Amino acid sequence: AIVAVKCGAEAVDAVDIDTWADENCRENIAGNGVADRITPILGDARAIAGRSYDFIAANINRNILVGDMAAYVGAMNTGADLVMSGFLEADIPIIRSAAEAEGLAFISSRLRDGWAAVHCKKR
Repeated sequence: AIVAVKCGAEAVDAVDIDTWADENCRENIAGNGVADRITPILGDARAIAGRSYDFIAANINRNILVGDMAAYVGAMNTGADLVMSGFLEADIPIIRSAAEAEGLAFISSRLRDGWAAVHCKKR
């Protein structure tokens, strides 16, 4: 979230299910002077219901990404990007299939040391 703001994002929601991570986020955004542009949200993907985004970054394991895919798509504006990471290279076909089943277009994937990231776009 901090990097997104430092790169020009006007406003960022930072969602995490872990209480410690949420508290750490609040400390870090205050320490970096960006608390006015980042909203920490303690919760899961249901926390973004009713919101709309041009870009979502989700760094979670494969099973949660697949299970939350509809929530991400429901919060994405037309033309929005979804970048997912936190899963293994072998999981790319599963992630891609779940994204395409929700109407997303697969754009690309990247690999590093057996870990993967996938970029999709809402048509």
